[in-house]
Amino acid sequence: MYKVLLDPKVSIILVNYKTAKMTADAIDSVKEKTKDITYEVIVVDNSCDINEYNQLVKEINDPNIKIIDAKENLGFGKANNLGVTYAKGKYLFFLNTDTLLINDAISILANYLDNNSNVGVVGPNLYTKDKKPNHSYLFNEKNVKHDRKSDSLLNTIKNKFLNKRTDFNYTNNPLNIYGYICGASLMIRKDSFDKLNGFDQDIFMYAEESLLCYRLLHELKQEIYNIPIAKIIHFEGASIKGFTLYKAKSYINGNYIYYLKSFGKTEAINYLKIMLKSSKKKKNIARLIRNNNKYEKFNNLVIAIKLKLKEIGEIK
Repeated sequence: MYKVLLDPKVSIILVNYKTAKMTADAIDSVKEKTKDITYEVIVVDNSCDINEYNQLVKEINDPNIKIIDAKENLGFGKANNLGVTYAKGKYLFFLNTDTLLINDAISILANYLDNNSNVGVVGPNLYTKDKKPNHSYLFNEKNVKHDRKSDSLLNTIKNKFLNKRTDFNYTNNPLNIYGYICGASLMIRKDSFDKLNGFDQDIFMYAEESLLCYRLLHELKQEIYNIPIAKIIHFEGASIKGFTLYKAKSYINGNYIYYLKSFGKTEAINYLKIMLKSSKKKKNIARLIRNNNKYEKFNNLVIAIKLKLKEIGEIK
């Protein structure tokens, strides 16, 4: 257990969806590694299941931790917004339940915000369960030009052979980001979050952090930094196994809203068309090489994109 504080510096917010044991493990890692800062922990339960909620309470086993029953699956952004309404901290730290702290990452991130008033958002380096580099940020602005390049087959092959990620900081030096910090572990000033009215309520899941960071850069004129000496493991995809059609629909809808609200409808439609063309190619390649998992992923993306294009009246 940790002591309840009236004025914690950081409010740590986790959203649980049927991952009670993993959520408890993430919180245990926070308690173990966080030494140099005051904090509170808030958990929002999206499970829509009283048995799951009771299991979550049992696994966490700490009356000082605030556990909120959302009563429904609000999605990632809305659930975090709900958690923020209970937050007392100067800084908000949104932490996925499928994470484990490697070091005192929370103190490191908060200290950087303390010492850099121009910075609104910070994030750590993320690692796979095998301690290999993992997706931590997008360095450049997420736009159609970027997506066309990143989704190209040439770029996929290039990254495969280079074996070095472009979304991970291999140095020990803070890196100024012009895109976004991965939402699995993102720290933001509470007053900045409030000025932006939190995560966009129209996005159920995916691209919430993209839109939040875009607005922080363009509306508040604040900076975003990756702090590589802060280190966290991110297991990824713990609550939804595989790239299901449900996941594909959420991914496409979230990104469509990001483009729509950042760049307008024309660019949002361009995004869908680029993704459709790329996903069709990758689906065909997966079929040729008999990679069933990849085939399922890109087939579901193709279906989801066509459904979205139909919904907005671009195809019949």
